[in-house]
Amino acid sequence: MCNWETYDECISRNLFGVSQKYVTDIAPGDICFLYQYDLKKLYGVWRATSHCDWHEHAAWSGKYKNQVRVERVTAAIKQIPLSQAKHLIEHSGTLIYKLGSEKANQLIGLYA
Repeated sequence: MCNWETYDECISRNLFGVSQKYVTDIAPGDICFLYQYDLKKLYGVWRATSHCDWHEHAAWSGKYKNQVRVERVTAAIKQIPLSQAKHLIEHSGTLIYKLGSEKANQLIGLYA
């Protein structure tokens, strides 16, 4: 997740982070997306290149310690409105941080 203040740092560092331990089981090769909650847009597509750890202590002034390094899979960063993916990534109004393969494949298909 990101907002206006953190989006550029995510992109420039090729690093995603959260304060909570939602994603500690991310492993290299996992497909990742970046949700910009101010705009309600989902950006993609990246692949994790590390396990979740505190890789860069200076990133986001140390606020987000659960970090994963990523590399872009697509030539350009593509965005879709949350409304197009909501049925795949939300359950009872709560974001799902790790998708099963069927929903993940459907989400990737939205970026084709």
